[in-house]
Amino acid sequence: MKYLQQAFFHGAEETLVILPFLFFIYLILELLEHRFSHKTPDLRRFGPLLGSALGMLPQCGFSIAVTTLFNKRVVTLGTLLAVYLSTSDEAVPILLAQPGQLATVAKILVLKFFIGLLAGLVIDRFCSKPLPDDCFCSDCHQHSEDHQKHHHTTAMPAVLFHSCKKTLKIFLFLLAAMVILNWLLLLVGQEQLARLLSTGTLLQPFLCALVGLVPTCVPSILIAQLLAEGILPFGSAMAGLCASSGMGILLLFKEGHGWKTGLQVTALLYGVSVFCGLVLNLFF
Repeated sequence: MKYLQQAFFHGAEETLVILPFLFFIYLILELLEHRFSHKTPDLRRFGPLLGSALGMLPQCGFSIAVTTLFNKRVVTLGTLLAVYLSTSDEAVPILLAQPGQLATVAKILVLKFFIGLLAGLVIDRFCSKPLPDDCFCSDCHQHSEDHQKHHHTTAMPAVLFHSCKKTLKIFLFLLAAMVILNWLLLLVGQEQLARLLSTGTLLQPFLCALVGLVPTCVPSILIAQLLAEGILPFGSAMAGLCASSGMGILLLFKEGHGWKTGLQVTALLYGVSVFCGLVLNLFF
């Protein structure tokens, strides 16, 4: 099929980069689940603050890590949104490669940090449900006897086996999703996307945020390039960059609390991104 080989190489490149990070995430989670089989480690205090700080690092693996914690009911919805909104992805290195964009990068990072922090705090205050205090994950009771039985004999081999198994499963899922998404983007064409985003109307922040929701590196790279070239206004670019949350949102739909929760989180992410874009366009 047309562009399929190119899409496969792009998808493999994006997912192979995060493979060691994926294994590290699931190894730590398996160790925590083994250690705290009946009690949730308290990772909730200052969650949006920590989430916004982590999201600023140009590594989409953090969105996967926090999505996994959210799926296990360890972190709140506000923390998840804080990470999604502050995630920098590929935009930072793309802009830093352009001359005279250092101030723009600093402004983006600071604004994304505070947008993620404020949105996370507000969402936790008014939208989040209380997290359970007695369970690390939804299925821990099913495995608690096995954890206790093998705690002294097969703990580390079991942890390593389950970490590798989970990493491979998620890696193959993300690879397949990235290949399909990159193939669709190649069919549409970056020139068509750039032309769509360059329409100087009130709908621009809505369009930028919609394109930013696509969980590949292409939208954030394209938005960063258009911003550096002066084609996109700053607020519209921020709408797209805030909505660009990396691969974590794919994991939310695959292993989260159902499609309803996934759609609600996506709607919140899109709504906050568009609102911020509209407001920032009034000042920049």
